[in-house]
Amino acid sequence: MEKEEAKQWKSEPLLLSAKDLKRILRVNQNHIYELFHQESFPSIRIGKRFVIEKNIFREWLKQQSWKNEFISNYKSLTPEKQRLAEKMFWEAAEFLKDWEADSNDRTGNVTEFFG
Repeated sequence: MEKEEAKQWKSEPLLLSAKDLKRILRVNQNHIYELFHQESFPSIRIGKRFVIEKNIFREWLKQQSWKNEFISNYKSLTPEKQRLAEKMFWEAAEFLKDWEADSNDRTGNVTEFFG
């Protein structure tokens, strides 16, 4: 039986299933189900099925890449620079959280204005 190849991103379904992720990531089914059961993985459970919205999945992949890059660079730093990197990381995380909240507020205001 031939392996299914990943399609172009545009042609992927809106909600990616375990089968879709297996094809995209080219890992075995057990790894996919481990992902779906991780608290940090932004999946949705519909009955017994797990799915993830494709753009959220893409964003999650990007964040994992950044996290891995940060960790590999972090390990090579001196303890003083590690503390500085941690401080910068948490400041950036707080900034992004505030920015997202502000964006949501603006969206709500526009919706109220035109709604």
